[in-house]
Amino acid sequence: PWGASSNCPAAGLEMRAIGGAMPQYRGETTEGETAERMNKRMAEQRRARVFATWPFPQPGLQLVADACDATFWRGPLPMPREEFLRVLPDLDGVWAMNVAERLDREALDAAPNLQVISDFGVGYDNVDVPLATERGILVCNTPGVLVECVADHAFALLLAVARRIPKG
Repeated sequence: PWGASSNCPAAGLEMRAIGGAMPQYRGETTEGETAERMNKRMAEQRRARVFATWPFPQPGLQLVADACDATFWRGPLPMPREEFLRVLPDLDGVWAMNVAERLDREALDAAPNLQVISDFGVGYDNVDVPLATERGILVCNTPGVLVECVADHAFALLLAVARRIPKG
């Protein structure tokens, strides 16, 4: 769960259900490993380290905090580039605001353990997607989240022009 409405699958990172409870494996296992032993091994794995760069909506922050070892930026916005680059080396995931944080070659070079980038917003032009793909980093966004707002605004502008509201 990298975002409240993120279009992002588990990404191969440590899978934890919402609320922090580890899902239980009930299917067939590899030779010599029982389901109980696999569940124990999965529970002992290190939790993913995630950094959120923006004061995102509380439900999303809580999902991330429950599922990961999460850190949240609490300083002035946008987060200074130097600070952003300083925290990247220890992270498995970044939850970023797509208009503020650039995840370019410099940032990706500073993040050798990065496995997922989740952008809060529709676009992902702040991410060097070809380089992230080359490095096996999953890039996620929240497509469709603004569809209704944009449609409402477009319709309001159409009405304003049709009724000549800007002219008074």
